[in-house]
Amino acid sequence: MTLMRRSHFHALFTCSTGVLKRLRPCLGGLLLLVVLAISFAVYRPGLAGGFLFDDFANLPALGRYGGVRDLHSLLWYLTSGIADPAGRPVALLSFLVDAHNWPAAAFSFKRTNVCIHLLNGVLLWLVLRVLGRRILPERQSDWVALGGATLWLLHPLWVSTVLYIIQRQAMLAATFSLVGVLAWNSAIHAFARGRTKTGWILAILAVPVCGLLAGLSKANGFLLPLLLWTLDTTIMAAQRARAAEPSTSPALARLIMLHVPAVAVLAGIMVMGVAAAPGLPAERGWTLTQRLMTEPRVLLDYFHLLLIPRTDTSGVFADDVRVSTKLLQPWTTLPAIIGLVLLAFSAWRYRLRWPIPSAAILFFLAGHVMESSFIGLELYFEHRNYLPAMLLFWPIAHVCLRTGPLLIYRVGALSISCCLLAALTLQLTHDWSNPLALADRWAAVNPTSARAQSYAATMEMVAGHPELAIQRLAPLSRLVPGEIQYAVVLTSAYCEMGHVPDLALQSTIGALRHSGLQADVAYQWLVKLLVPGSTEPCAGLPTTVLHNFAASSLVREFSLIEPRSRAYYIRGLLALKEKKCPSALDAFKKRLDVQRRPEAAQSEIVLLATHCSARDGIALLDHYQTSAQPIAPAPSPALRLRDWLIARDGYWDTEWERLRDVLVEDEKHETDDERIRTQ
Repeated sequence: MTLMRRSHFHALFTCSTGVLKRLRPCLGGLLLLVVLAISFAVYRPGLAGGFLFDDFANLPALGRYGGVRDLHSLLWYLTSGIADPAGRPVALLSFLVDAHNWPAAAFSFKRTNVCIHLLNGVLLWLVLRVLGRRILPERQSDWVALGGATLWLLHPLWVSTVLYIIQRQAMLAATFSLVGVLAWNSAIHAFARGRTKTGWILAILAVPVCGLLAGLSKANGFLLPLLLWTLDTTIMAAQRARAAEPSTSPALARLIMLHVPAVAVLAGIMVMGVAAAPGLPAERGWTLTQRLMTEPRVLLDYFHLLLIPRTDTSGVFADDVRVSTKLLQPWTTLPAIIGLVLLAFSAWRYRLRWPIPSAAILFFLAGHVMESSFIGLELYFEHRNYLPAMLLFWPIAHVCLRTGPLLIYRVGALSISCCLLAALTLQLTHDWSNPLALADRWAAVNPTSARAQSYAATMEMVAGHPELAIQRLAPLSRLVPGEIQYAVVLTSAYCEMGHVPDLALQSTIGALRHSGLQADVAYQWLVKLLVPGSTEPCAGLPTTVLHNFAASSLVREFSLIEPRSRAYYIRGLLALKEKKCPSALDAFKKRLDVQRRPEAAQSEIVLLATHCSARDGIALLDHYQTSAQPIAPAPSPALRLRDWLIARDGYWDTEWERLRDVLVEDEKHETDDERIRTQ
């Protein structure tokens, strides 16, 4: 009986071993599917969240021209991007998967973001496989690729990228960059096998095509040649050195596709940064030199968050980053610069001996060249790591999964790490499903961030608790009396409570006088207060108080066109509020004389016709159409292209004709009504 049992167990073991051997080629793929399922599960709670911040600045373009309904409206929409000079049309195109008009529901946008994140995980797995097979045994490279992709996919730092809808732009830039890496790898294989024509086709697909698609998703996608160069000088160079044979890719292809574009991109970044440097102190509050001293500290903080993840990160707020004003102010500035230089030098020096960690470090640093160097962007954002950090977990997976002693313990440590990352991500996505809880978390993590505290107070007001907003902001406003964000949100909270103390009114007036209309927060708040029919809590304040608010923001002399245009618009809205139609008409005319834009003219004509008379609307329309002032150029090449397309298609000509017909008809009715009243 015992012999029979042993024979059964032996047969079962032999059968199981045979099955595992047959499944081994597809076992990695099956495990990847499990990882993708887990990733979707941990992100699923966050799908219940809503839109945030820049979503409201970018996504309304979906409905700006009556929705995307034909080829003309599609082209107008795709050229309406405001995020960078190129307008990010590829990212804008992707939003049509979720909606063709505005307003829309946030759920479908977030679901698509999660799907793109999972796609990027698959692409990263493929990239790590093909790169690993150049320097590692095939089986080992496949498992290391799966480990590296899993660590990246489940990392909690990406929650503020994946669930912040507009950051799909950063995600798609990563998507096309990964496709570009795969295409470049295939091009090298084709060159090595003597298929020169195929090699050039794939090389063109890798760099010009994928680089353009990545850059038109977000500008840092234009770094693809530089990212490929880091891989070529590490992983591929190590393979060439070990093979002791000539280069597997012709020097001409590498020169044309990698070296020249990479140098051009670096030169462009430096030129753009230096050209904009004189205006940075007024716009950002720091100089280019201070930015360059601060960014090494920022990059090392990114490293820390990536290698030691936690949930108490700054999220989407980074306005409280301490600026490095000198090499030892703060004292960590000089050590951070030295540490970053040593890290980059070591990665370059040992790129052939240790190609995997060298590639990860150089890829990370190259991926930050655009957003963390000369260009005067804000100092810190988590989502900037999405693409640069894609190789950073590859060396960790390699250490855990390479053959050698204690393999089972290293595999166990890697598995536990993946589980911990999933748990942290799940914790964060639950907060993203609750706007108030999310705002409280950000405010707790960023106690000195005016944006985070003001946003938390706003969410408390939305939840019906203005008293909590007052408790939060009143001490902060006394501590920083000139901070416009504290002032306007606190005043709005008092308005919701039904009474605004004189001290709060005076504080708001002082903050408006200090910031002027150059501060977007001040300008947008005043517009909400003064525009007729506003639901802003403080719109019901006495007209004298609103007049004082507006007047305090207008005490400065405005030399630049945009602030002058804003000033005339505020004056016009204030005149409408005070029922002074001739003054409103005069202010709107002056605004169009300063900055003649059809969108501004259209909105002001409608305001005058609605709240004064059709005759006033016609007068402003006549002034716009007969003005010798040229239309003010849009601020970016993408928007200038949109203006050209709209003019070519006759959109505004049709709109002015339709609007005039409506106003003339309304004027007839007004004349008839006036005649009846006088009889």
